[in-house]
Amino acid sequence: MDTKTLKVGQVVNMVAGMCAEEGKVIEVTPSNVIVQLTRIYGPINEPTLIRFDANGKVCDSSDIYNGPTLDGTYSSLPGVRDHGPWELTDVLSFRSSEEGTEPRRFQTPHRSVLSRFFRFVFWTVIVIEAVGVCAVVFLKASGR
Repeated sequence: MDTKTLKVGQVVNMVAGMCAEEGKVIEVTPSNVIVQLTRIYGPINEPTLIRFDANGKVCDSSDIYNGPTLDGTYSSLPGVRDHGPWELTDVLSFRSSEEGTEPRRFQTPHRSVLSRFFRFVFWTVIVIEAVGVCAVVFLKASGR
């Protein structure tokens, strides 16, 4: 995304692999743009700021960013572990007319209904097997 057309206060979309987020432009310079995420993350109750270069790619934000990074530490580029760095995009739209002003976010695969179902089935089988093993051990110990 070309950041030359962005204005302060404009709502922008960011993607990192399958993850998506929404932010608001708070500063525009010829070389970069600073975006504030609309949601607050982590124990620090402060707005999350991320710096993007003129092409919309995330760049060093260590002086303003307080969230997780690509390597899971707080010293690298802002991004989502296993999904890559944040990037500004104008392709996605997080709003629909039925939902009004609430942002609609992508669900990552671990939050989908199908994955929840398979997790439920997996743990149900594990519990049933554990009960069966306990019953066999009990019956052998009691001599039956």
